[in-house]
Amino acid sequence: MGIINWIVQKSMQKEAKKTAKFVRETYDEMKKKYPDLDGKDIHIRMLNEDMDKFNNMKEENRKYIETCCETIEGFCYMIQMDYGNLKGFMTFRLVQFTKYMDYYLYEQGFKKQTKEQKEKIMKALNIYSEDWEEWINCNRQ
Repeated sequence: MGIINWIVQKSMQKEAKKTAKFVRETYDEMKKKYPDLDGKDIHIRMLNEDMDKFNNMKEENRKYIETCCETIEGFCYMIQMDYGNLKGFMTFRLVQFTKYMDYYLYEQGFKKQTKEQKEKIMKALNIYSEDWEEWINCNRQ
């Protein structure tokens, strides 16, 4: 089982690194295009620039996206878990991915989300459990 675990970890790390680089470039482009917007609004526009389409979504879907887009980390978790290569992964692997994603985003210069923000986003993604709390938040400053 060790080699399978190693392969999955390496593929998740590769996906997180690739996503972080893409998000850095896209975020910077959107910030230039919409300098007056805050992070959450930029993240939503990164997902879809058509704000009419976003505003016409069902309330439940809109709230879900707004919650996930509160931080750049949440945006990345959502796009990978809902639309990307991690769709359908086990909850443990998704939680594990959040740590890799955080690491590579911070390496790209993004500001760290708070513990409360991460918990809120993980609850929205339906991957939060108090059993994970210590593991999720270890090495946080």
